[in-house]
Amino acid sequence: MAVVIGLPDSYYQWLQTFYASRRSRMLGILDKHGFKYAVPEGAYYVMADFRRLGRGDDDMAFAYWLIDEVGVATVPGSSFYASDPGLGRGLVRFAFPKKDATFDLVEKAIREIADAQLNLSAASAITHTTDSCCLLEVESCAHRKPARRIGRRADQTKAG
Repeated sequence: MAVVIGLPDSYYQWLQTFYASRRSRMLGILDKHGFKYAVPEGAYYVMADFRRLGRGDDDMAFAYWLIDEVGVATVPGSSFYASDPGLGRGLVRFAFPKKDATFDLVEKAIREIADAQLNLSAASAITHTTDSCCLLEVESCAHRKPARRIGRRADQTKAG
């Protein structure tokens, strides 16, 4: 902790600028593709409403569909509302402390969704039993299961 306290003010100014630029990039991608959200003021993630995309409001099915079919990992909104998971329906969480190359891949993948006008009934056919707490953001994971990398669908990941 002493190391953090001893850092110069310029480090914290850089960190604030870095996160603001990451947030701006993520929100720009969400804006382009019909997601609604509240601008986060201090977090490194954003809760986004996907219902305008025409895929229903099942946040678990949407999060799995994004991972399996698009290669973008999110966390279902209902996993943040233990007392009433219904409050998170229609929401997914995107983390934005990502590299530009990762944002490029996310933007491309989400653009392909919009361009292809994918079959909207696919989400209703998705059933899974994986714990929602282990659906992790794209690059890192401190949970039990490794995060799937962006650009890889479930059938492309290596077993083991």
